[in-house]
Amino acid sequence: MPIVEKLLRSAKIKPHNFERFLRKSEVQITNKVLNQCIAMRRKEFNISTLPFENYNYMNALNKNCENIVGYTRIPTGIIGPVKFCNNENYVPFATTEGALVSSINRGVKLLNMSDTDVIVEDVGMTRAPIVKCPSIAEVKILKDWIRCNYIIIKQIFEMESKHTKLQEIKFLQEGNHLHIRFRATTGSAMGMNMVGKGTNFVLRYLKKQFENMDIVTLSGNTCTDKKANAINWITGRGKHVVMEANISAENLKKVMKVTPPELANLNLQKNMVGSSLAATIGGNNCNASNILAGIFLATGQDTGQIGTSSSSILNLIDNTESLTATLTMPCLELGTIGGGTTLEDQKSNIDLICGDAENKVERLAQNIIYCIMGCELSLLSSLCNNDLVQAHMKFNRGL
Repeated sequence: MPIVEKLLRSAKIKPHNFERFLRKSEVQITNKVLNQCIAMRRKEFNISTLPFENYNYMNALNKNCENIVGYTRIPTGIIGPVKFCNNENYVPFATTEGALVSSINRGVKLLNMSDTDVIVEDVGMTRAPIVKCPSIAEVKILKDWIRCNYIIIKQIFEMESKHTKLQEIKFLQEGNHLHIRFRATTGSAMGMNMVGKGTNFVLRYLKKQFENMDIVTLSGNTCTDKKANAINWITGRGKHVVMEANISAENLKKVMKVTPPELANLNLQKNMVGSSLAATIGGNNCNASNILAGIFLATGQDTGQIGTSSSSILNLIDNTESLTATLTMPCLELGTIGGGTTLEDQKSNIDLICGDAENKVERLAQNIIYCIMGCELSLLSSLCNNDLVQAHMKFNRGL
């Protein structure tokens, strides 16, 4: 029996505490040691088919996952080349859905033949705690005090970070409860933890100034994080990204086998009228979340934010001889450092997309919206031609 296993069994350590116990002991933590912990845990839970060897668990230790029993493999396809702004690169795409990579590539091919532009604006990450005051009058005093002392609040918020920059503070009030919505830019990181840390510093400071104020929670759901919502759709969160493409009728017919009037009309009836009848929030698109999910998985983004980040509106304008397509994504939440982006596979995929770009977050956002618009155009065209089912039967049913 290996020394590590013997130690853990003799101490009767529960499986989820293996690594924590070893860190406190004199055992040197290596990938080999972590593999032994995982092998023991797999015996405990009777797991035998999930792969676990040949993986760098040291990179994920105490950071990306707990109670690890192995890893799950996802097929990863390639999209591209993606060509715009005198740049060319490929985009790795993790998915289990057949026909999706092919559809995106078809749309990207069309966009590469068109006049395109992408604008990325950093509107900042948000965190909104709830505090409670004894009365609504004292809520008013608190709000006025924060407004008058914004410079002090900003200094406290940023005191332990070189990259976190507070942009604004807004209030949403319910009775004697006050939601304080902090918005800050966070450099190359998605920034939830950075903004949360700064917010916590401010809450401690406010508590000293207003002893009768109670801190209800660090996050009061008006941030708003990982939930369909209107506030991010209206005010933005993370990156506000807009793409424009001017597509000739000739190229549209050549690649997609449709005309500008056909595509514009279907977009109106489906993505505008249909989504309005269903009362979606940020759902004026075909399947933006599908493409976002594949790139998020491949690049180590927070997959909990796929739903909110994919909020977008596709607008198609028929110019008779051409089609003007715009895609607006007001709350794309992503980063190129921190979290899952530091894992080896995910970091490698980010490097494949971003290369030596000076602003890798901007470059990643540009590629994401480019791929999403490509698939939107491809899917709408398939629906116009009534060949969507045939494509899935061809690419999504095996040999």
